[in-house]
Amino acid sequence: MREAPDFEQWLLVQRAHYREGVVVGLHTLANYAEQQGDLPQAINHTRRLLTLEPWREEAHRQLMTRLARSGQRAAALAQFETCRHILNEELAVEPDTETVALVDAIRAGEFDKVTRRSASSAESWQDDKMAIVSPHPVTLPSSHLVMNNLPIPPTPLIGRERELAELSELIGNSQCRLITITGPGGIGKTRLALATAAAQNHKFQRCHPSGRYDMHELVRQYAHQQLVASGEFDAVQKRYTDYFLQLSEAASDGTVGPQQNIWMTRIEQDIDNLRAVLKWFSLHAPEDGLGMILNLFWLWQSTSYLQEGRNWLAVTLAHTETVSPVLRAEACDTAGFFAIMMNKGEEAEAMLVQSFAIYQQLDPTERRVREGLASLLCHQGLALLFRGDYQQAEQVCRQSLLVAQRSGNQWGIFFALSFVSEALYHQGLFDEARRLYKEGLVLCEAMGFRRAIGRGWVRLGNIACAQGDLTQAGTLFTKGLTVVTECHDLVGIGMALSGMANSAALGGAYQRATLLLAAKEETATTNPVVRFWPLERKENERTLTILHKHLDEAAFAAAWAEGCAMSLEQAVAYALAEPTNL
Repeated sequence: MREAPDFEQWLLVQRAHYREGVVVGLHTLANYAEQQGDLPQAINHTRRLLTLEPWREEAHRQLMTRLARSGQRAAALAQFETCRHILNEELAVEPDTETVALVDAIRAGEFDKVTRRSASSAESWQDDKMAIVSPHPVTLPSSHLVMNNLPIPPTPLIGRERELAELSELIGNSQCRLITITGPGGIGKTRLALATAAAQNHKFQRCHPSGRYDMHELVRQYAHQQLVASGEFDAVQKRYTDYFLQLSEAASDGTVGPQQNIWMTRIEQDIDNLRAVLKWFSLHAPEDGLGMILNLFWLWQSTSYLQEGRNWLAVTLAHTETVSPVLRAEACDTAGFFAIMMNKGEEAEAMLVQSFAIYQQLDPTERRVREGLASLLCHQGLALLFRGDYQQAEQVCRQSLLVAQRSGNQWGIFFALSFVSEALYHQGLFDEARRLYKEGLVLCEAMGFRRAIGRGWVRLGNIACAQGDLTQAGTLFTKGLTVVTECHDLVGIGMALSGMANSAALGGAYQRATLLLAAKEETATTNPVVRFWPLERKENERTLTILHKHLDEAAFAAAWAEGCAMSLEQAVAYALAEPTNL
């Protein structure tokens, strides 16, 4: 539903909820299948989980373990190489020591050996003195590599296979609500309980794969009531908000540095905590609230949280009587930028005017003020781009570029170069636009800003496409899409899909172009930037004109429906596949 921000926000929350549910469900199904001895099914579920979240190193370890235990040692070793490649490409890290230790064990043939002692050869003592409620015989659960916080006993447990099996069946019995181990002191009840907990641990890990646990809402409410009653609420709340404010400050640099993928995943995992802190700050500490919102700029801008970021700014700016003027000016500027990206022209203009009025009252020699003014000019130029006033947009963005260059603000220089380049593109000045885009790419590479590098390749592909070099355009779009996908950049993915659709249409691959354009529209539902951005809007109109000219209504509708039905992962895979129908 276009132009319905409330619906979009609801849709985003629902999509995130169901995606997490699928991940948790696959994790649980895989563990259950392994527990039941169905390793092929466990392997299948783990592979499906990795198609959703390929950067989950613990899931790679689980798959390696299950492959090795099923006799597929070569496949397990190959999975390690896949894991290492993905971690290097997406997160720029090497596998951790646990993964390396696991592959060493697989290479050494450890999983080909029988590691459990038989009950007949193990020592058993005082069996007649330890009683377990409702004993039933059952097969021992298979070993499973999981993280836990249980204490590690100094010696192995010997001779308790029967008791472990009985406890395992009781735990798996949904009718059994309480288990009590009884016996004289010193007989080893605690030791047996720890061994049982360790064996059963895997069943109770609730979460331009995660190792986390859920808390039931009733438990959370009860804990909150007890915290208030204890008189310690204020102290705990202070520690809680301080922690996430500091996390957002670290994320401000992390989300644009060499480890931006890790940081984006980190803060998305904590989105509910961040929301809780922002709600508190908006009412009780708006200065901290605005600071946190600005720190999380790339979370809002490049993912599915654009509308939410805009909402938080609006809520917090309503309580800024005590906020420092420079921070208020920065927040108004950012609010204007978000409004531009959502095609809210009047709202954007009002926020940018408010920001400029505040900056006029500040000392222009201060570095933070100069950088803020460069950003404001850049966003004013962007607003002109959205209005189609390309020459004026170029002039204003060039002013921003000068201000940024004088203060040595690398980010300001990059953004100004990007917007000047786009203004030149719309005027047909492709060679100059290419030169400035490349200049911006050099800056991004120096700063390690891979998300912007990916978008830069896409923009160069747009220029190649506009000049009729479809082969070069295809190469550039592929490079760009690969990088923005690694960075989980929804906006960049939408830009790449849009450009590839245009290239396909110009090359006569009309069905492919329709599928890609429809898939782009699906990303625009999650983050509407690509729907409204001037360059994509212009290209999309051109592509649709070509498609309607060469496809009849039924063929177009069928291809469009197929593209809309694609998941994001499927759309990216399709876009990166060789376009055989060109």
